[in-house]
Amino acid sequence: MNLEEQQRIEWLCGKARAAIMFHLDRGEFDAMVRYYTEDIVFVRLGKTLTGRGAILAAMANRPAVVTRHLHSTTHFVEVNSDTAEAYTYNATYSGAGDEVSGVASFPHQQPHVFEFHDTYRRVGDEWLVARRVADMVFKPPDG
Repeated sequence: MNLEEQQRIEWLCGKARAAIMFHLDRGEFDAMVRYYTEDIVFVRLGKTLTGRGAILAAMANRPAVVTRHLHSTTHFVEVNSDTAEAYTYNATYSGAGDEVSGVASFPHQQPHVFEFHDTYRRVGDEWLVARRVADMVFKPPDG
């Protein structure tokens, strides 16, 4: 694989990762799960969800809060023609309120910081998240 193809794959994976967080933060869960493979395995804080349906069921029980997931420092450790693997740092802010009323209150001194270990898989012409392990790195003292 040449550098141009590798960079294209990394960009497409990043686009899927950003779309997941965009739709999650807006409560558009049906749109969000479209960027996961049908058989996604999502491990967050020791709990494993398998499949899009399990993720949608978990989202139905999500508290009504405003969130923003800020991604940075993505590092790809493997890229080939059918799969890619990357680590991304994520700072998650959440607070009371809703999108209609404007600015949400943020009670914490700092965000929760996660490390996402993602495996992407080519599905047709798209790159989707096939596995995500989300480990917390930092949390606020009150969170």
